[in-house]
Amino acid sequence: MSMYFVQHGLAVDKAENPSRPLSEKGTLYVNKVASHLSGFDLSIKQVFHSGKERAEQTARLFAAALDISQINLHQYLNPNDDVNQVIPLLEDNSMYVGHLPHMEKLVSKLLCGDDDAELVEFENSAVICVDRKESGYRLQWMIRASML
Repeated sequence: MSMYFVQHGLAVDKAENPSRPLSEKGTLYVNKVASHLSGFDLSIKQVFHSGKERAEQTARLFAAALDISQINLHQYLNPNDDVNQVIPLLEDNSMYVGHLPHMEKLVSKLLCGDDDAELVEFENSAVICVDRKESGYRLQWMIRASML
């Protein structure tokens, strides 16, 4: 079963707005990736986010494009959270929207057991699909806004 990991869209600078919502470019790129993914049968049943404004906005844009009604706050998706806390809570057919360095560490931990391995490099609005198999986790694909 698949899980989808997303780095939130590009946010405005903290000096401009301390809550750091998505910038216009961030919204545009999230919509671009989400629209592209809407052409595939991904079977995502829910989208989780960290609770930070930029992550929640990103989650809502993906959910709207992919026709997903369940959008929920999930603990342990913040930038410096311990990935070991979220791993037992991961659900198949779910999308997780979070932050760096957490997303890179989480995917590395799933794929090779080492959260410092730096196996993947996210960028804003990027999505990585990982499948859970009996033998462990496997990278299926990655898409970045810069590819579209």
